[in-house]
Amino acid sequence: MFRNKEKSNDILKYAIQLCQGRGFNCPFKNTYFTLILSLKHELEEMGAIWQIKTLNYWIHRFEREITDTSLQNPERILILKKKQGGI
Repeated sequence: MFRNKEKSNDILKYAIQLCQGRGFNCPFKNTYFTLILSLKHELEEMGAIWQIKTLNYWIHRFEREITDTSLQNPERILILKKKQGGI
């Protein structure tokens, strides 16, 4: 059952900042994505339905921004290896 509205809203605010590329400095978009998904999981455990729906919207916007052109070279190499059956 959903109990802590203030904490879930704070988590949502931080996750949205990450979707916008703010929150902390990291050259890899996948690091942001991993953290965003872990925050979403925390909201799911709290039962914050509205915050999860809102975060899903922001996650989809963030996913559109992640393209092969926006990834760093090490990320591109990993994706290419994965597509070729490696890793």
